[in-house]
Order: sequence, then C-alpha cells, then structure tokens
Amino acid sequence: MNSGRYSARREEELIVRKRNAESLHREHWNHVTKYFQVWDVRASKFSAWTSPEYYNSSFQGYEKRVENEKKKQKLIERREKLAAFLHAEEKEYNEELKRSRRTRSGSGSVLKTMPLEELKNLNVEMKMKEEESRKREAELKNYLVWKSNQPVLRDFHRQQQEKFVKQCWVDQIKEKQEEKRREEEFNKQLEKKEAELKMEEEERAKEALKKKQAEAAALKQQLLHQIELLKEKERRTEELKEQERRELALRKQLEDINVHRELIELHRKKKEHSQFLTRQYEVKLKRQTMEVQEELAEDKKILDRISKALLEEQELDAARKEEIKKEMIRVNSLLKEMNELEKKREKQLDFIFYEEAKRLWEQQEKQWKQEKAAREKLMKEVIGTLEKQISDKLKQNLDAQKELIEERESLLSSVESMNDEIKKHETALESSRTNWKNNLQAQIAEKTRLEEESRKKEEEEISRLRKAETDEENRLASELSKMRFTPFSSRTSSANRRTRFIW
Repeated sequence: MNSGRYSARREEELIVRKRNAESLHREHWNHVTKYFQVWDVRASKFSAWTSPEYYNSSFQGYEKRVENEKKKQKLIERREKLAAFLHAEEKEYNEELKRSRRTRSGSGSVLKTMPLEELKNLNVEMKMKEEESRKREAELKNYLVWKSNQPVLRDFHRQQQEKFVKQCWVDQIKEKQEEKRREEEFNKQLEKKEAELKMEEEERAKEALKKKQAEAAALKQQLLHQIELLKEKERRTEELKEQERRELALRKQLEDINVHRELIELHRKKKEHSQFLTRQYEVKLKRQTMEVQEELAEDKKILDRISKALLEEQELDAARKEEIKKEMIRVNSLLKEMNELEKKREKQLDFIFYEEAKRLWEQQEKQWKQEKAAREKLMKEVIGTLEKQISDKLKQNLDAQKELIEERESLLSSVESMNDEIKKHETALESSRTNWKNNLQAQIAEKTRLEEESRKKEEEEISRLRKAETDEENRLASELSKMRFTPFSSRTSSANRRTRFIW
C-alpha cells in the first residue's frame, strides 16, 4: 500500500514538473510574441508618420498658418501707418491754421495803427513806382521796335536761332546716344555681376548637393553595416534557440531515465513484496543474482544512452567530450566488474547446500544492499552532474538570448534612427535638386523674358527716335517756311502783345 502511494505521488510530481515546463515554455513564447507585436505597432506608426501624405498635410497647414499670420501683421502695420499719417496730417493742418490766423490778425493791426499822413505818402510812392514801370515798359517797346526794324540784327538773330536749333538737335542726339551707351554699359555690368552671383550660387548649391549625397551614402553604408549586425544577432539567436531545444530534449531524456529507473525499482519492490517468504535460499540467491545482473545491464544501457546523447552534442568542445568519455569508461568498468562478480556468484550457487545457502544469503543480502546503494549513488551523481550542467547551460543560453534581444532592440532602434536620417537626407536632397532645377528654369525664363523685353524696348526706342527725328524735321521745316514767308515785324508785334516785361 505504501508503494502504491509512493507511485501515485511520483506520478503527480512528474505531472507537476511537466506542467511547470510547459508553463515556462508558454511564458517564453508569450514574451516573444508580445515583443514582435509591440514592434509591429511601432513600425506601422513610424511608417504613417514618415509618409509623404502626413508630411504634405502638415506642411500645408503650416503654410496656411504662416500666411494668415502675415496677413494679420500686414493689416496691423497698414492700420498703424494710416493712423500715423492721419495724425500727422491733422497736426500739420492745425499748425497751418494757426499761422494763417496770426498772419491775418498781424496785417490788419498794422494798417489800423498807421497814421493818415503815412498812408498818403505810401500812396504817392506806389503811384511813382507805377509811373516808372510804365516808362521803362515804353522804353523797352521802343527798343524792341528799333531792334526788329534793323535788317542786320534781324538776319543775325535768324542765323543764331537756326544755329542754336541745329546745335540743340545735335546735342540732344549725342546726349541720347551717350545715355544709351551708359545704360547699355550699366546693364552689361549688371548682367555680368548677376551672372557671377548666379555662378557662385550654383557652385554653392552643387557643393551642398555633393555634401548631402556623401552624407546620405555614409548613412546608407552605416545602415547596411547595422543590418548585417542585426542579421548576425538573429542568426546567433536562432543558434541559441536550437541549442536550448537540444538541451531541453537532453534534460527530458534524463528525466525519463530517472522515471524509468524509479519505475523499475518500484516494480522490483512490488515483486519482492509479493513473493512468499520461502526458505529456499538457493533459489532466492539465484533470482537475486539475476536481478542484480539485469539492473547492471539496465544501468549500462542508461549510461550508453547518456553517453551517446552527450557525444552527439555539437556545442561541447573536444576536451569536454574526452572528459565525458573517460568518466563513462570508468563507470562502465565498475559496472562490468560488478557484473562479472555476480556471474561468479551465480556459478558458485550450483555447489552449495541449504545451510551454506542460508548463511550466504544473509551475507549477500547485506552486500547486495551496499552495492545497490553504491550503484544508486553513482548513477545519481552522474545524472545529477549532467542535469546541473544542462541547467547551467540553459541558464547561460537564456542569459545570452536576453542579451541578444537587448542588443537586437538597440540595433533596431539605431536602424530606425538611421533610416529616419536617410529619409530626411533624401528629402532634403530631392528638395535641393528640385529647387536647383526650378531656379535654373526660372533663370532661363527670366533671361529669355529680359532679352525679349530688351529687344522690344530697343525696337520701340528706335521707332520713337525715328518718329521724333521725322517730327522734328517736319517741325523745323514748317517753322523755317513760316519764317521765310512771314514778315519779322508781325512776329515781333504779336510777341510783344503777349509778353509783358517788368523792370
């Protein structure tokens, strides 16, 4: 009954151990699944945030806000200017009004305070000045009549006028030509300076573009290196997982071996318990000898299985394998010696009597118990040592996996950061290329437009000059024709009637 309880308890322990192993495996699997789920969410969010649609919508909103702010600022500045202008105008108007009032009040007060005699004298002086003015005007008219009636002066005046008109015309043409030359020279210098500035700007843009391209290439190279490291970490992780799987399988084999040995021991005890307490010591000795040989053979099979599993382990180095071989050879030699001893005992049992068998049974029973305890201790030490080694390796494996996971996360973060930098550089590079292309096209269009405008202006200027020359020639010819056929006295008298000279 005690053996039955022991067997049930042992089975329960095995079930609990199996459940614990499954729970650990499930917990590890859940941790890995959660890790990849979290990084999938982060990757999707990162893709959404770095997409062109998100950037365009954000940039359009920013441009609208900037434009609204500029409009508000311009409106405020315009209102301030209008208010300042209105204030200045009102102030100027008030000052002008005050000056006007002071002037009117001052002149009126002077006239009111002057005596009558002074006013009369002032009136006489004004009349005298007016009389002198009339005299001078009459003298001037007489002088002009005399001057106009002199043929020599009239011819000289006509020649001087014609010469002056021609000289003015020549000077005007020279001045226009000189002005045009200066304008063309200024435009050439301006175009040359603009061309130099554009060339410098293009050189700076090219240098900046080359620099950005070099930075982008360096970042891509670093990214490839990080990706290679990441692949190496993933490969190492897979190797550690495979090693963990082999270690768990080996530990499972050791657990199965322990369970098998315990079941054999339990079966043996049940068998001994069920046997009838007989006095046939010779039979009991033979049966016990056979059972001991069977146990030795079973232990040898177990050791062979353990040795085969350990020697097939690829992670073990040559020194460790050699040490395991030596240990297995030593244990097998001990088991072999025990087996040879039991065979000798079995042969000796054929030549003993009852009393001798009884005495030998009592002696051998104690010795068998000691030998069995020694074998159990030896097997437990071997299996315990192997289990400890496997546990240590599993712990090292798990620590290495955790370290690799942390390094992988760090590499992923670094890769994502470098990917962001590369995208920024590519965006800036594309923007620079687009701006450079747009500027070049704008410069070409502006140059074409300026050339077209210059050509049109030149044609219009030539046409205008030709028309002005023609009009001037016609006008001069008409005026000369009038001067030839119109008497000079009539022109002079009409001019005198229109002009009033004050000396």
